[in-house]
This record gives sequence, C-alpha cells and structure tokens, in this order.
Amino acid sequence: MTLEVINLRVFDIGPMNEKFVFPEMDAIQFLMPMDIHYWFSAGTTLGLVREPKGFIEWDTDIDIEIYVQNGKEPERIKNILEDKGYELFRIMKDDENIIQYAFISPSGIIIDFYFYRKVDEELLCVCEHGTLVMPLRYINKLELIRGYLVPSPVKDYLTFRYGDWETPIKKDRSWDTYITKDGLRR
Repeated sequence: MTLEVINLRVFDIGPMNEKFVFPEMDAIQFLMPMDIHYWFSAGTTLGLVREPKGFIEWDTDIDIEIYVQNGKEPERIKNILEDKGYELFRIMKDDENIIQYAFISPSGIIIDFYFYRKVDEELLCVCEHGTLVMPLRYINKLELIRGYLVPSPVKDYLTFRYGDWETPIKKDRSWDTYITKDGLRR
C-alpha cells in the first residue's frame, strides 16, 4: 500500500480563533441528518471534556472522525463543504481510499476529517504516523458533550487515546507523540 499526502496549499498553522470554534463545530452538524456516522475526536473531544472554555486554547484544528460504511462519505463531505465555501487544502490517500481531508473554513478554522474502515472489532485509519485505532465499543453509542457527539464512554476513550488526559500538556511536539500505543500502532 502506498500512502500519498497532497498539500494543495501551504500556510502557517496557529491556534484557532476563539470566536469561531463553536460556530464551526455547529456548522459540521450538517452531517447528522445525512446518515454519516461521525464524531468529534482527539483534541476537540479532550477540550470539550477537560477545558472550562470547551476547547484547548492552543489547539490548531477541529478533529472529526468518520466511519466509512459505503465508501461515498469522503466525496459527499468534500462536495458539501466546498459548496459552503470551505477550501480543501490537504488530502491523504492510499491506493484505494481517502484517509484524510483537511479544510480551512471561511472563518479560518482548520477542520480535519479522518476516515476509518472496519477491520474485525476496530476501526482503522492508516496515516503517515502509523495506524490510528478506534475500538468499535467507543462509537457504537455516542454521547453528547456540550451538544456535540463524542465517543462513549468519553473518559474511557480519552484514557485509551492519551493515557493521562486530565493533565494539560502544552503542545510543543508532534500530535502523534501524545497518543498511547493502543491508539496509534506504528
């Protein structure tokens, strides 16, 4: 399998503008009636649970994961977001599948979509750092935190993904160094 990363645009990535974080997360809720199995994940979920403001102040993007069930989800999402004025700036794909789309919104917020495929009792997403793992037990029944769908039980998910998720660590290294060996296989 050959992994290909296509950067359509290069720019400096900094922390998100606070006033646009929740409006952008609200805008993504268009996925709910489309029968696309999605959830907010990673640092976005961590912020919703741990941070008083509901997001990590130094986070650079909104993280969304998608369970690909029919193969059409990536293209559907891409078409809708482009119609809404979002700019696709990064594509990651393998020989057959879209793995990641990263968009920048009209308000300047980066929204990262990772597309997972089912293998046994897990969802897997091969990326440039290894294979991201999502056990099905965390997404079979999602929960709402501050009005946003997240894996459930959310604290178990955060422990699976980060280990000690309750202690903030200011981001000064690559995101993949924070994920446990169970959450990212190398």
